[in-house]
Formats: sequence, C-alpha cells, structure tokens
Amino acid sequence: MNRRDQHWMIITAFAFAAILITMICTSARSARTDMSIILARSCVGEAGWNAVETGECASIWHIYLKRSRIGGLTLRRATHVYSAALKSHSTHRRPWLMQLSRDGLRPKEWPSRASWKVYRDRWMLTVAEADRFVAKQLDDPTPDALHFGGWLDRHRLDKKVWEPYRPEGYRNTLYRRR
Repeated sequence: MNRRDQHWMIITAFAFAAILITMICTSARSARTDMSIILARSCVGEAGWNAVETGECASIWHIYLKRSRIGGLTLRRATHVYSAALKSHSTHRRPWLMQLSRDGLRPKEWPSRASWKVYRDRWMLTVAEADRFVAKQLDDPTPDALHFGGWLDRHRLDKKVWEPYRPEGYRNTLYRRR
C-alpha cells in the first residue's frame, strides 16, 4: 500500500467516525425531544395550560419518574401507563392533544372556536419546561407525592394508606403515603 492509499484510508476512517458520532448524537437528541413532547402533552392533558406556572407539570413529571423507579419501568413507559390523557381511545375527546408538536404549529384537529395564537406560547413554555426536566434541571416541588389524580381517584385509593393534598393552583389532588 502506497502513501497516497494510506492517506485516503485515514481520511475515510475519520469521515466514517464523524458520521457515526453525528448519528449517535442526533439519535440521543431525538430521544430526548420525543420524551419532552410526551411529557408536555401529558401535562397539558392532565393539568391544563397553566400547569407550568403553578408547578403542577414538574410535580406530575416527578411522580412519573418515581413510579417508573418503583415499577422498574422506563420513564417513557411509566408516563404512557400512568397518564390517562395519553391513552389512545377510538374517539379521543381531545384528538389535537396527540398532534401537539415541538414546532408549535397549530394541530390539525385544533377546535375552530379556540385561537391557537392564545395557546401556542403556553405550549412552547410547556415544551421548554419538559426539556429542562429531561435534562435533569428541574427540581421536584412536591417530593413526598407518589400519586396524582382527580375526583375518581379519591374514591378508589385506600384512605388508610394515602393522604390527599392539593397545592395552591393545582388542578389535581396529590397523594403521599401516610
């Protein structure tokens, strides 16, 4: 093998390594992005459009994280199992929820009576907050909470085990072990 061939082999090896590193980094970024969107959709579906400001999104996401550790699940799986808002129904009452995306474009099935301009900034704020959570830059505002839910959950949970409480501004009731 002559010197010119050796140079081309080295250049080819570096190019291949650069492509491989780019693919790995892009894949990791896509996984983070996907998880952020799943979490943001869940937050809007479970707690509404103002839940970032109240801290309820952070509480819900940290509950998913705690539940994933308890159940030995990935965060993605625990979020899908736990979030009623993300459950697929043959006729979802809010089909636009699953169409919310990182680019902030108006969902195809967004209700015609609601202005997307009003909600877009709230959505983008929720996505940014989800990115912070995925990057482990968001503290748990309710470290003792292990469950959250609405009126239905109050009736099915064992009151001897779970103590309900609701931080100010939260839509959902949180539950901690007694």
